[in-house]
Amino acid sequence: ISLLDCGQIKELTTFQRLGLADLILSINKWEKLNKKIETSASDEKLQLQPQLDELTHITATKVKSFNVRFKEGVNDTCAAAVAILLFGNTDTKLPGGYAGEEISKDSPIVQVAEFPQELVLLGRATVMIRGIANRLGISWGLSDRWAAIASDAIEASSNPKESLPIWSVSQPSIITAAVNINSNR
Repeated sequence: ISLLDCGQIKELTTFQRLGLADLILSINKWEKLNKKIETSASDEKLQLQPQLDELTHITATKVKSFNVRFKEGVNDTCAAAVAILLFGNTDTKLPGGYAGEEISKDSPIVQVAEFPQELVLLGRATVMIRGIANRLGISWGLSDRWAAIASDAIEASSNPKESLPIWSVSQPSIITAAVNINSNR
């Protein structure tokens, strides 16, 4: 096992973190619906497929909002497959028949023309984790693990003063009160 990217860090903006949280939730919904379709009777599959197609489009739009660019002629299914490959469960079948192995010629990653620098380290980390989980025969998925946290992050973003740790609030009342008390001594 090698240690990759030792010492490298990337900071995501609040906008990017919330976008990533939203993408994680979209992938999680897609995977749950896809699993339901896989285990449903054929008439129910036909009823659920339009919902899955819509979630595929929504997920693709969210991927593209990060300025991920694809080769000419690539459709939304590929963009969604890239996201599901990076952040989905190891045993999820990707949309469009794409391969779940990053280095396969049928991988959706092959169709990526440009990937934002600030997400490269995160992408590498998720690919490494997926590879280790596959090697150990463990079904693992980031969207399952991060869905609750992603939901909390989006909810908290609507009222940041109540959700931020005290050291990050610009004028926390407890610190202001302590400074006032100490200055009066």
